[in-house]
Amino acid sequence: MESQESGQKLRDVKYVETYDFKQPKLFSKEIMRNLRSLHDIFARSISRIFSSALRTKVDVSLEKIDQLSSNKFINKIKSPSVIYLLSVDDSSSGNIIMVMPPGFCIHLVERQSGGYGGDISDRRMLTTIEEKIVSRIVGNINDEILMAWEPYMEFEIKSSTYESKPENIHLASVDPTIVVQISITFGGK
Repeated sequence: MESQESGQKLRDVKYVETYDFKQPKLFSKEIMRNLRSLHDIFARSISRIFSSALRTKVDVSLEKIDQLSSNKFINKIKSPSVIYLLSVDDSSSGNIIMVMPPGFCIHLVERQSGGYGGDISDRRMLTTIEEKIVSRIVGNINDEILMAWEPYMEFEIKSSTYESKPENIHLASVDPTIVVQISITFGGK
């Protein structure tokens, strides 16, 4: 009899999730689900861009979507990095920050220039020429961002600014920030 009661009590226990009132999550589960499907499609579309640029098969997949404060997000970026601040022209006047590992970008530039690719673990700032080559590829990614968001909202990317140091990024808007983490796999790397 007692084992049936304890089994019943275990089934009645509900999951309790902690809530951080200092960093509230303002997006519903439904919005987060829509963002996940939107960025799944976006990841597949940019795999074509990277496959073309690297001249090899590239798999791009969505790792996770999270909500963070903008300060926490910027503080997590390692220096130096390849950071593009995309200014969005719409009613909400938000920004998109694209962060890529410098080693991947150097490898990308080397492959674009006819080489075999640089060391993926290399961590240095891009030269001016490397920045120009990566900016051209980022322009193609910007087009894919616009196409992925088109069914949900229309906006334009007014400008795309390169930065290598996260401490130089100053945002006018604050919380909440949606962070989309995408992984890129190619050539066994």
